[in-house]
Amino acid sequence: MELIKQAKREDLAWVNERYTEIGFKPSSFEDELILILEAKNEKAALGRLVHVTSEINELGGIYVLPPFRGQGLAEKIVQELLLHRPPHCTTYCLPFSKLESFYTRLGFRNVQTEELSFVPKVIRSKHDWCNRTYEDQTLLMIYQR
Repeated sequence: MELIKQAKREDLAWVNERYTEIGFKPSSFEDELILILEAKNEKAALGRLVHVTSEINELGGIYVLPPFRGQGLAEKIVQELLLHRPPHCTTYCLPFSKLESFYTRLGFRNVQTEELSFVPKVIRSKHDWCNRTYEDQTLLMIYQR
């Protein structure tokens, strides 16, 4: 049995411990919707939707704990987060390049060079930070559904 729930303030330490383990930026709880997926009564996966501005948000921090991988949990977290995005918002995502087909299947596409000037500076800056910080190339994708 799987259950997806919104993280509570008391879950924040667990969330940030997971993110620290994999080198992701920590969550602050303010301006973020953090979801935790439980499987077999254990916390198995998590993800977040970060409110950047009234018209922009960023989907990220998708992480499935090793014992629960290969069960489709990342897709369930992403789909649930997308259900919570305000309909008027543009949603960006900065996935590792090896996950391009996964995010494309869920409705994201790569931002084209000619579109970069429309991407908010805070998103472009985080994208640059990701590509300087992580070994794997990070893509800049936008949700299109």
